[in-house]
Amino acid sequence: NKTDPGRLMPLQTYYFYDRDESPFYEITYALQTISICMFAAAYTGTDCFLSLLVFHVCSQLENLKIRVIDLDRFNNFENVLPNIIQDHLRLIR
Repeated sequence: NKTDPGRLMPLQTYYFYDRDESPFYEITYALQTISICMFAAAYTGTDCFLSLLVFHVCSQLENLKIRVIDLDRFNNFENVLPNIIQDHLRLIR
């Protein structure tokens, strides 16, 4: 906030020490900047992983749907159907 007295920090919060003194300001500023970068990477990584997981499961379900639709083309129906059921149970868990 620009209305705070003293030098600006990346994160505005209550500091229990005088942050405007020379070594404390630089150390606090550096630690806050590093923390912001680390948390941004962690949140971005988690979001990307979960969205890719959803895409992967949707693709697997699409492949399963195609296998069920084309089930009449298989000669060994008795062997293919248990595999499809097993894949379906694996995907919904």
